[in-house]
This record gives sequence, C-alpha cells and structure tokens, in this order.
Amino acid sequence: MGSEIVVLGGLLAITFILNGVGVFTPGWFVDKSAGGGGSVGLVPLRSDEVNWLLAASILMFMTFAFLVITVVIYGSVAITIHRYGYSFAMRRDFSNIATGALLNTIMTVIAVILIGTNINDFSVGYSAWICVSSAGISIGVIISAVFIGHRKCK
Repeated sequence: MGSEIVVLGGLLAITFILNGVGVFTPGWFVDKSAGGGGSVGLVPLRSDEVNWLLAASILMFMTFAFLVITVVIYGSVAITIHRYGYSFAMRRDFSNIATGALLNTIMTVIAVILIGTNINDFSVGYSAWICVSSAGISIGVIISAVFIGHRKCK
C-alpha cells in the first residue's frame, strides 16, 4: 500500500476525531456576561430550539454522519488496494471520499456562520473551533483523494 493512501487515512482519521470531539463536547456557546463562564453544547438535540440553532445542530450532526460513511468507504478502498492494487474503477470511490470531505467542510462553515451571527449573550466556544479545524484538515483529504484518484487509478 502506497504512502499516499496512508497519508489520506491519517488526514481522514484526524478529521474524524476532531469533528467527533467538536460536535459532541459542550463548548459551543460560552457565556460572555460578567459573572458567566458556563458553556452549552449541541448535544442533546432539543426540538424547542430556535430555527437557526436547530439548523446548525442538524448540519453538524450530518457532518459527523458523512464522515462515518467516508471512513467506511476509505476502509473498503484501503483493503482493496492492499489486496489487488489500484484500478480505474476506484476513481469513483476516491471521488466519494472527496465529496464526503467537501460536504463536511461546507456544512461546518455554514453551521459556524449560523451560530456566530445569531448568538447575542454568548460567544463561540472551543467546540466550534475544533470543528472548523476539522474542516480545514478536510481540505487536505479532498486534495489527497482527488490526486490519488486521478494519478494512481489508471
């Protein structure tokens, strides 16, 4: 198995871990009032939330779901490459990995913008920034998957 597959797997693993930590930790909103200091997370999903927060929460849960699917696709691709090598048909799988990472990036950016522009007495906490860093690393996953799909799968 080539080093590019290992790099892709490493980037995907880091993205997955950071996204999971970011989505499921309680630091999305930090109280910025003088006596505050408490923080609130996205979990559990409450149906009585305001619409923008509900939309942002659903987007972040969807990013995690897409990353789970992307990791499963990567696992299948890595096993196939280890056993049989690269093939032209695997381009579709690398395109799927890149698409999952792209959806992660887009939905994370939209969710953080929704949250950042609509909170008044709170500031964006560490969980949101962990997810933003996950989305940044996800760009590396996109570039790696596209590169491997076009250069190795001939």
